[in-house]
Amino acid sequence: MKTVELFQFNQLNLGSSRHARVVKNSRAALQLVRHGAKGANPVAAWVDAAISVADAINSYCKLQRAKAITEQLQARKQELTRKVANASEVLAIKQNLWQLEQQHRLSLLETTLEQHQQHTERLLAQLKSQHKSLEMLLTQVRALRRQSRSSCPRLTTLTHAADALMQAQLACLVYALNEPSE
Repeated sequence: MKTVELFQFNQLNLGSSRHARVVKNSRAALQLVRHGAKGANPVAAWVDAAISVADAINSYCKLQRAKAITEQLQARKQELTRKVANASEVLAIKQNLWQLEQQHRLSLLETTLEQHQQHTERLLAQLKSQHKSLEMLLTQVRALRRQSRSSCPRLTTLTHAADALMQAQLACLVYALNEPSE
């Protein structure tokens, strides 16, 4: 296939000279019809006929060039259509991969959330059981305080340890309920 410039901006072809020749030839033909062969100049008619043949040859060359351009444009269109189809397939594959990755990430997130929920529930259960033990310990400490008339250093130590245990339990409970994101 020969290469033809697709967009020729350097030529300004408005067809005005062609239009002028057509008008001139039609006038010559009208003169021949009106006056016959006596009023027409045979040399001018021959020159006009030669110009018309040259114009026809020029038009044929333009037609062939336009056909070549059309073929090249159609080949380019087919190439671009194939590229678009291939890009669409690649995009569809990437979209499927992204959806699979998204589903995998969501399942991992759900699993992680479920594990955290189970961990929190276990922690709360442990805290409840320890809270019952702490209540029993505090009840016994109160009973010992009521029975003791004098200051007992061991009772004071036990009271401070019970208070520290209660504060630690509250801190664990607050941490479990307001678990920071990792």
